[in-house]
Amino acid sequence: MLYIFTIGGNEFGLGHISRCIPIYEEWISRGFKSKFIVNGDNTINNILDGIQFELGDWNLSVLSDRINLKQSDIIIIDSLFISDSFFNVSSTQSNSTI
Repeated sequence: MLYIFTIGGNEFGLGHISRCIPIYEEWISRGFKSKFIVNGDNTINNILDGIQFELGDWNLSVLSDRINLKQSDIIIIDSLFISDSFFNVSSTQSNSTI
C-alpha cells in the first residue's frame, strides 16, 4: 500500500497533487493499492476523479490514528506543512517514508 499525503485546493493550489498523480497511477498499474490523503477542500474532486482519496488535515492525530500506517509499504509526504509528530509517527510505522 502506498499512501500519498499532500495538500491541494483553493488555498494551496494543485501543484502538489498534480506532481503525485503519476506516482499513484504507476503504483496502481503495477497491481498495488494506493490512496491519496489530501489536506485541502472539495475543489480537488475533479482532478482526483477516479483516484482513491480522502480529505482531511492529516497532521491531526484524529486522521492519522484512523489510517493504518502499518499497512503501508511506502508513505510519500509532499507538503511544506508537516508536523514533527506526524513525520515521526509515519516514519516509525511505515516500511519507508519519503
